Amino acid sequence: MDPMDADPGGGRFDLRALQPWNDPERVTENERLLGGLCYASQILIPLLFPVIVLLTQEGKRSNYVRYHAMHSLALLAVAIVYDLIALFAFLLVTVIMGCLACVAWVLFVPPLIALAYYGWQAFAGRAPVIPWVSDVLQKNNLL
Repeated sequence: MDPMDADPGGGRFDLRALQPWNDPERVTENERLLGGLCYASQILIPLLFPVIVLLTQEGKRSNYVRYHAMHSLALLAVAIVYDLIALFAFLLVTVIMGCLACVAWVLFVPPLIALAYYGWQAFAGRAPVIPWVSDVLQKNNLL
């Protein structure tokens, strides 16, 4: 099911009605900043900033801020699972061929790239659908 086709009367999250979808004029500077910092903060101090944002009045009032806070938390969970798998692969490569350890660290970069990309989108006033993550959040009514 496409998250864009959610039924607004059925209590489901309607992404078209509530998000700016490439219309940055509908989003305030404060909302952009908070949305972008939800992702950027995951790189330095995971979990803390998005949880604080969700507990504040701005997080309760703004669908845009809540959208990005929930997505950044979900991306953090995905990044943790990915990093555990990457750690296992890194250790396996290091044990088998120790000389590859100097380039195998690249396995840990993709989650950082994803957080930076979606943080940039939030700073730009956009709220893109993140593959699989948006579907899971919508199905569990977390948005």
